[in-house]
Amino acid sequence: MKFRCLCDNVIYDMSDEDSFDTKGWLLPYYAYWALNEIYLPLFTRYVEAVEQGRGPAWIKEQQLSTIELSMEDMVRQIAWNVDSMPNIYECSHCQRLWISHPHAEGYFAFKPEFPETTPRNFLRGPQPEADQSTPADNEER
Repeated sequence: MKFRCLCDNVIYDMSDEDSFDTKGWLLPYYAYWALNEIYLPLFTRYVEAVEQGRGPAWIKEQQLSTIELSMEDMVRQIAWNVDSMPNIYECSHCQRLWISHPHAEGYFAFKPEFPETTPRNFLRGPQPEADQSTPADNEER
């Protein structure tokens, strides 16, 4: 997907590393609350059950599913679904933010009031440190 910003810059969503600096999702307060108050404790209890060898039984007890799920499937089921959250894009040229709305088509634009003092790559956030190991190091593990 791509679209043109009002400044004439083209914004791409290639869903890869090239989009990490310019794409994000808005986490509404209700989703943040649900994550911290409901899903995180639920996930913690599930991990404890897996450590005790009771993962599938715990899933059935919670009536989350009648089938056995993998850890990855369980994480997807417990955690919020990112695809349902509003997308947000940042124009790398003018810093305008483009936000989708779940009940409207298209994107809505918001431009920083003071672009000269607004940091660029606003959506990037903190970056994890790169793995410094070599392929040979990984073979030894």
